[in-house]
Amino acid sequence: SNGMTINDASTLHHDQFLKVLSMQYLQYEPGTLSVYNNDGFELAEVLVERVSNTTFTKYLEDEILKPLGLTQTKTPQSKFNRKNLAAIYSDQKDEYRYEAVNTIGAGGIYATAEDICRFGSIFTTNNSNPVLSDTSRKAMTNKEYAKGFWLSKETDSIAYGLGWDSVHYSDFNDYGITACQKGGDTIFYHCSMTVLPDKGITIAVLSSGGSSSNLALYSNKIMLQYLSDKGELGTAKATAATTYDKTDLPANIEDMCGSYISTIGPVVTVSKKDNAVNINLYEKNYKFEYTKQGVFISDDYPGASVDFITHNGDIYIEWFEVIDATPLGKVDSSCILGQKLVKNPISEKVKKAWNNRSKKKYLLIDSLPSTYEYATGMESILLKLNYSQLNDGYIANMKIIDENLAYSQITVPMMYGRNGNQVKFYKSKGVEYCIANGYSFICADSIKNLPNKKSMKVTVPKTGYCQYYNIGSKMAEKKVTIKVPKNCSFVVYDKNGNNITNYYLDKKNTVKLPKGGLIAFVGSKNAKFTITAKK
Repeated sequence: SNGMTINDASTLHHDQFLKVLSMQYLQYEPGTLSVYNNDGFELAEVLVERVSNTTFTKYLEDEILKPLGLTQTKTPQSKFNRKNLAAIYSDQKDEYRYEAVNTIGAGGIYATAEDICRFGSIFTTNNSNPVLSDTSRKAMTNKEYAKGFWLSKETDSIAYGLGWDSVHYSDFNDYGITACQKGGDTIFYHCSMTVLPDKGITIAVLSSGGSSSNLALYSNKIMLQYLSDKGELGTAKATAATTYDKTDLPANIEDMCGSYISTIGPVVTVSKKDNAVNINLYEKNYKFEYTKQGVFISDDYPGASVDFITHNGDIYIEWFEVIDATPLGKVDSSCILGQKLVKNPISEKVKKAWNNRSKKKYLLIDSLPSTYEYATGMESILLKLNYSQLNDGYIANMKIIDENLAYSQITVPMMYGRNGNQVKFYKSKGVEYCIANGYSFICADSIKNLPNKKSMKVTVPKTGYCQYYNIGSKMAEKKVTIKVPKNCSFVVYDKNGNNITNYYLDKKNTVKLPKGGLIAFVGSKNAKFTITAKK
């Protein structure tokens, strides 16, 4: 929580990070596999601070930015004119001033494209610099992705090095050129940096809105054209089209059938149907037939192929696809889409406890007024759990441990195994709460109607940063003026969950209350709001 804020360089997330991390459960034993994890980068940030005895921002400035002359690279904790930042936009507001990514070690850095290119130069061959040794540079391109277990064939867009998303990226392989790539996405800002170490070239593309994957494709086209114009591209190696010969299903096909889960992807179901398998992906069914080449292909999904692998007794589904991203090009997409779910027997008492929660709503209570969650609709402040796998002993991708605890124990490499989830419910003074992935929530059943008074005070409880009230019929359609304490805000939602007003962003302290809506008073503990109502 509080990792990403708007117009607010808060240190709250950083200050609470180790405490929150101490309450997490290991998804799998260290060294099991290579997978992306932002908590790891944040932990590295804390380690740098402990070892250097200074802030991470100060360390960056002294040891990396100043030696390289990067004057236009900052963090949310740097002192600079925020008006120089590109504006950010959303569907609900015309323009916000800036976004602060307070997870600095995991992407909270502002920069210009030129500065990023200058930074990228430290990864090129035979380029002496005061920051990175040649030995370290080479070590960063080791095939980290191959540690543990991986795909049956290498992938281009995701093939981790140390820090790199890919150490042999995309179309450049066809020309025998080594390319290292790193993309970055916050909620609003996006960036792609590609380095050709042996060519001494770096390209960076940034955008407000969009996605880093599209920026990478865009930069590829520019880079390839640049090399072609200089006569350094050469001829691409010819790649023969793969031909497939369909055949009968393998004898062990029943072992491959079932549900496959990951930490960020969809639940994928595989079932046998005649002489094929039916794969349900994103609520669509595709017929895949087996081939003599050992993979499954589909006439319903051209360009995709599927395989199944076994590792340490677990079965995984591999997905290979050539994605047409015209006019930017094509992408070879390869991933382990999920791990086969092994049923987790739970008692009827445990199942009942979780099933009861499926009928309830839980609302965010521990985020600052400046957080992105309060800038959008109610969906952003609701705890959303998928109960479809409850009979198998799971909540979404989390294994149920007891009546109140569930967490991910999935060992999926690459992107689909990142950011393991956990939820833990507890009660205090008869009210049910939940801690999920570092966020705290309160059961909506405990929320009362806003009192029908001409004047009243609302106090943010000492147990959290937010006090909610339902807008009942007696207060509906009334216009209220709210006196807001310093560093606090209120947010009003209509019955459909739309954000009607957010005081932190629009500074409007008078609002007409919508019937069936919800009002949130957000701020520091024990903060007092004064409300005056008119008909």
